[in-house]
Amino acid sequence: MTDFSQFTPAVKMLLEYGNKLVYESTEGKLIRAIIKRNPAFFVLCCVADKNVDASIAWKIPDLVPYDSFAELEKITDQQWQEILTHAGYNRSIKVSKEYVLAIRHMREKYDGHADKIWTESKSFAEIIVKFLEFQGVGKKIATMAANMLHRYANVGDNFLDEHFMDISPDTHVKQIFNKLGFVDNEHKNNTDIIVYMARALNPTAPYKLDYPCFYIGKNYCKKRGVPHCQDCPLGPKKANVCKSPHTR
Repeated sequence: MTDFSQFTPAVKMLLEYGNKLVYESTEGKLIRAIIKRNPAFFVLCCVADKNVDASIAWKIPDLVPYDSFAELEKITDQQWQEILTHAGYNRSIKVSKEYVLAIRHMREKYDGHADKIWTESKSFAEIIVKFLEFQGVGKKIATMAANMLHRYANVGDNFLDEHFMDISPDTHVKQIFNKLGFVDNEHKNNTDIIVYMARALNPTAPYKLDYPCFYIGKNYCKKRGVPHCQDCPLGPKKANVCKSPHTR
C-alpha cells in the first residue's frame, strides 16, 4: 500500500517552485500580451498547442498581421496553412481547418468576443466545457487553457471549484511524476492515474502541480537531449527529492 506521506517534501517543493515561476514567468507576460491584443489569439494558440512544442503554438500570433476579429475571419484555410507551416507546425492542414471552425464558433457563440468564454463564466468547469466545444480541443488542452487563464490573467479568483482543476499530463509532466516516484514505470504513461495522483497529492488545487512539473521536465530533465540534474531544483544539490537522477 502506497504511503502518500512520503511524497510530502516533493509536493511542497513543487508548489513553492511553482509560485516562484509564476512570479518570474516570461510566459505569463506573453499570455497577457496575447489576450490584450485579441483574446481570440489565446483560443487559437490553445487549439494549436498539441503534438508540437509549445513555443511553436504560441508564436503563431506573431505571424498574423491583423489584430481585429473581423480581419481574422477573412483568413482562408489555405492562408492559415501557410502561417502554421511557417511557424514550424507539422500538422498545418488539420489545424488550419480547426482554426476556420474555431473562428466561426467564436463569431456565432460569442459575437467575436472570445473573452466571453471566461468573463461570462462562473466556474472553472464552465470554462473547460466551453473550450471542449472547439474542434480539436480535448480535456488536456481545455484544462490547460483554464489553468493559464487563472495563473496569468487572474480569471476565477472568486470561483469555488479550484479543487476540480486538474493537471494536463503532457510528456514533461508524466516524466517528472515518474522521476519523483509518484507513479511507477508501469503506469508512467497512464494519464488517468497521473490526474488522480495529483488530486491525491494536492486535493485543494491539483492543477498547481502542473506548471512546475512541465517547466522542470522541459528545462532540466529533458526527455530529448542532455539532462541537467545538477542544476535541477529537484536534484541532489537542491531539493534532492528526485528518485532517479541521471536516468532516461
